[in-house]
Amino acid sequence: MQRTIVTVFLFLTGILSHAHAQQKDSLKVYGQAWVNVGSEGFGTFWSQNNRFGLFDQDQNDYLGLIGASYGDSLNNKWRYEAGAEFLVKQNFADNWLYQLYGNIQYGQLKLMAGWQKYTLGQYGGDLSSGSFLISSNPRPFFRMGIGFYDYVDVPFTDGYLRVKGAINNGWLEEDRSAHSIISSPMTHEKFGYISTGNLPVNLYAGISHMAMYGGKTQNGDPVGVDYWATFTGQGSDVTDFRGEQTNAVGEHLGVFDWGLTFDIKDYHIQLYQQKPITDRTGFRNNFSDNKDNFIGLVIETKEKKFVSGLVIEYVRTEQQGGLGVPDPILTDENGNRRLIIPSDPDDQAFLYDYYSSRGFDVENFDTRQWNSFLMTYYNFGYDFGGRVDYYNNSMYRHVYKNRVVGTPLILSSPVMGRYSDDPMATEGRYFVNNRVVAYHAGVKGWISNELNYRVILTYTENHGQWQKYEGRFNWNGVIDDPNHQWFWMDTKKQVYSFVELNYLPQRWDKWSFNLGIGLDRGELTDNFGATVGIEYQIN
Repeated sequence: MQRTIVTVFLFLTGILSHAHAQQKDSLKVYGQAWVNVGSEGFGTFWSQNNRFGLFDQDQNDYLGLIGASYGDSLNNKWRYEAGAEFLVKQNFADNWLYQLYGNIQYGQLKLMAGWQKYTLGQYGGDLSSGSFLISSNPRPFFRMGIGFYDYVDVPFTDGYLRVKGAINNGWLEEDRSAHSIISSPMTHEKFGYISTGNLPVNLYAGISHMAMYGGKTQNGDPVGVDYWATFTGQGSDVTDFRGEQTNAVGEHLGVFDWGLTFDIKDYHIQLYQQKPITDRTGFRNNFSDNKDNFIGLVIETKEKKFVSGLVIEYVRTEQQGGLGVPDPILTDENGNRRLIIPSDPDDQAFLYDYYSSRGFDVENFDTRQWNSFLMTYYNFGYDFGGRVDYYNNSMYRHVYKNRVVGTPLILSSPVMGRYSDDPMATEGRYFVNNRVVAYHAGVKGWISNELNYRVILTYTENHGQWQKYEGRFNWNGVIDDPNHQWFWMDTKKQVYSFVELNYLPQRWDKWSFNLGIGLDRGELTDNFGATVGIEYQIN
């Protein structure tokens, strides 16, 4: 991989050097300084989340950023762009290359490479609460991709039918042993959409998919890679992990995405609904009963108006396929927990011994009978494949550099450790609060030609994980003890708010000044904070 990166960027550097010699006035160079502080010793929720990992989420942060970008067209078909940014932190050891990328485009076909800001499945830009797949929350990681990232007309349809689609591969070069079995995994990302065009109201539908796969175990051994199985979301025997052989290789997340768009005067309006899917729940199983949603309204214009952007979103990740456990797990005579696959002959023999010794008549059961029996007597009548436990894949947590890759409304154990002194607040797998219902609104616009604003307000109802039953695979907790206690037994309600002003004085047109005020109030955390930024830019 390192050789590939070096080759790509030597090539891009050569192009940029030639281009810079031709048109120096296309180059943009800038520097920024930021302060982000909160009364609890760390920034407020929306001051630090969905900012591509700019600020430290563990403490008050002070940083500088220097950057440069360049883009130009070679002719009416070819275009290229490149950029680099470097962060200077209060602790020198925390300094890092923030962005370094180069993109080449022929018509609408684009080849991208590098560490650059990227989202998948997120609408509304900096007003959004985030995406189920890849939000603007984690810092950029290296990826290469190719495709039509924006809509193109289907030939011979006069623009009445449009499509877009692309495929990326990413590399998460990091030690993930603090939260995952596998370190340095790769990401597989793709999307495909179809839309009408040139109509008063245009309809679209598509699917976006992301997977984490490959990497190294904690012993340093490489994990087997079956790219086709990763692409299709199928199981494979290239790994020694049984769940990956029978379910899917790696962590798989996706969304079914559909909606409509139309224009009213200067405003472009979009209504959308996204249905989360995993390797099973929401896709092959429980699709019609899937009540988890990302629903939104986006209104935006390029004009400098008092309201130039508006986003309203409803997010629900509470159901997760229902109350049934994902798969049956039984304890053998040696006290070891065993994942049961009813179609496996060895497991059928184990099931016969296990249940016949307990007085059940299970002789000569086939796979269908075992499935029905286990659903009734093991899973309390619920279908298997529930309790998906979003982002908590046993091998690949949905996190990069300690930040959730998807929506920041799903809270990890380290985040809850900062929010609460109650030890029960951090009980469970890494993402201890992934069952969330949220109502979110964001608005921005121009107060004058020199002053713009952004306001974000989010109300959440937080239900934790599956601590009620002591885990997603268990029927314990309240089943065994009606007095069982857990942190989320009463819904935790929380409000996150943020107001931001950005001043661009015409007299000092190279300068801009930013001030943000955040306030978090509720049953998770109370925090008040401020963000101050300044930028100097040369075009």
